Amino acid sequence: MGKIVAALDIGGTSIKSGLWNGSELLRTEEWDTNAKNGGTYVIKRAIEILRSYQPFDAIGISTAGQVDSSRGCIRYANENIPGYTGMEVRKILEEEFHVPVEVENERNAHIKDGVAVTKFIYWLKSQIGKTKITEISAAEQLEQFRNTQEHYVEPSFAPIIAYKEHGAIVHYSATKESDVELKPESFVLADTGGHYLEGTTDITRTIALGSLTQEEKEMYTTVLKGHIQLEMARFLQGCSGQSLDVLARTPLWEKGLDYNHGTGHGVGYLLSVHEGPNSFRYRPSVNGRNDCVFEEGMITSDEPGIYLEGKFGIRLENMIVCQKDMENDYGSFLCFDALTLVPFERSAIIAEELSTKEKEWLNKYHQKVFETIAPYLTEEEAGWLREETQEF
Repeated sequence: MGKIVAALDIGGTSIKSGLWNGSELLRTEEWDTNAKNGGTYVIKRAIEILRSYQPFDAIGISTAGQVDSSRGCIRYANENIPGYTGMEVRKILEEEFHVPVEVENERNAHIKDGVAVTKFIYWLKSQIGKTKITEISAAEQLEQFRNTQEHYVEPSFAPIIAYKEHGAIVHYSATKESDVELKPESFVLADTGGHYLEGTTDITRTIALGSLTQEEKEMYTTVLKGHIQLEMARFLQGCSGQSLDVLARTPLWEKGLDYNHGTGHGVGYLLSVHEGPNSFRYRPSVNGRNDCVFEEGMITSDEPGIYLEGKFGIRLENMIVCQKDMENDYGSFLCFDALTLVPFERSAIIAEELSTKEKEWLNKYHQKVFETIAPYLTEEEAGWLREETQEF
C-alpha cells in the first residue's frame, strides 16, 4: 500500500473528508462547517475530523478563500468564515499531527487541468490527418496529458470523446464496436474531467478538426451565447438554479431549439463530480435540487448544448463559482466567476452574432486563459494559444 493521505475540503457550508491510499478514496464523509463560528473553530473542527482518520502519512487541504500555497496559509477569506484570513493552516496542522501538510485551493486544480486540456487540443489539431486518431485513442492521449500534472489522481468520470454524429448522443461512450477515426473535418465533442488533490474538474469543449459548415458555426455560436449569458449573470441573493437556467436557454429558444438535460450540476471534491444541492434546471425536480438557493462559494457547471441527430453535437462547459458582486438598498447581488481555463473554438464563432457585452466577456476570459496557461506550455503551444485568444 502507498502513502496514506488524509484529504479535507473546507467549504463555507460543509467539510468533506476522506483517505487516499494511492489508488482509491476511502471513508468519505461530510460534516457541517458551522462557518459563522469563525476560523479558529473551523480549524479545531478540522483537527477533530483528522484525528478520526489516524494514522496517515500526509494531509491535503482544499479550502475556501485565497490560499498562499507556499506558506500554507489563508491570504484572504470573506466574512462567511470570520477570522479565517491569515490562518496558518499548514503550521497548525503540522504541529498537531507531525506529518507534511499541503494547503491548496480549487482554482489550482483548474489551472493544472487547463494546461492538460489545452495541450490536448493543440496536439489534436496538429496531428489530425497526419496520424490515425480514434475516439478511444484521443481519450487515452488526454489522460496522458493529465497524468503529467502534479497531484493528479484519476479521471472524475468516464471520458466522452464523440466525433460528428456521435456528439449528438448526450452521454455517448466509445466502445471497440462504435469507435471511429477522427478526420480533419467537423466537430469532436470532448467532455472529460479529473480528480486532483486540490479539487475536481469537469470540462467540455467542442473542437473543430477542419473546415466547418455555416450550420455548424451558427449552432456553436448559439450555444456559446447561452453559455456566456449564464456566466455573466448578476442576480439577487435568494435565486435558485431554477430561476437562472433560462439565461442559458434563451438564445436557443429564440431559434426554436433546446437541449434535453440540465444546464449545470454541483461538483464535489474528490468524491462525486455530480453533487447537489446546487444545479441549473428550469423544470421542477423530484428531489428539489434545483430549488437550492445559490450561496457564495458554490461550484456549478455551465453546460448548454445543441444535439442534431445524425449530424453533430455541441456542448460547452465551464465550472463556475458563485461569489459576492455588490450590495445596495435592493439587497446583496451575486455573480459567477469561471474556474475552467481553456479556450473556446475560435474558428467556430461568428463574431457578428455576439453582442458587445458577450464579446467583452469572451475577450476578458480568453486574456485570462492565455495569461494563466501560457507559462506552462511549450513555445509552439503558447504561440498557438496566443492566436486562439486574440480579441474579437
